[in-house]
Amino acid sequence: MKQTSWFSGRVFFPLMMLIAAGLIYTLRDGSSSRAAERIAPDQRQAQADFSFKDLNGKTWTLSEHKGKVVFVNFFATWCPPCRAEMPGIVKLSDKYKDKGVEMVALSLDRDGEQKVKDFAAKYKIPFPVLMPPGNDPLLADITAIPVTLLIDKQGRVAQKIIGSVSEEVFDKSLEALANEKE
Repeated sequence: MKQTSWFSGRVFFPLMMLIAAGLIYTLRDGSSSRAAERIAPDQRQAQADFSFKDLNGKTWTLSEHKGKVVFVNFFATWCPPCRAEMPGIVKLSDKYKDKGVEMVALSLDRDGEQKVKDFAAKYKIPFPVLMPPGNDPLLADITAIPVTLLIDKQGRVAQKIIGSVSEEVFDKSLEALANEKE
């Protein structure tokens, strides 16, 4: 009787399909533990101020948006989960533009500004896209992408979401933060 190795097509291929299906479900579902709960207001820490130029050369500074909820998305054009969640983020920017929410995206691409401009045009991103230098301290805690910081009206981190989540997860968090009393 011939012994079958785990690496044979009979075992390996179905196992890889099962793992891939689980990964796709996790990324699509958006309900995994990566979507950390919002931090209680009395436990929130101030977000260090940052200032970078957008793709049009205009400077965008976090502290200039105090009094508003700020949605900060770290992404890269080559990142499949980043690309998957961007259409939902764009839709939410329209929904919340008149509700005291500012959106901004920070590209971690290092292949040049044109690639990021093409990405912004393809996804019709209506909010500023910034390109911080790779050695900026703001990026020190970014070990995976996408990462989204939701900053409350006082400039404190209210939620840090690691990984791609659904539009509904972002919507629920933005709605709650936009309705918080200062």
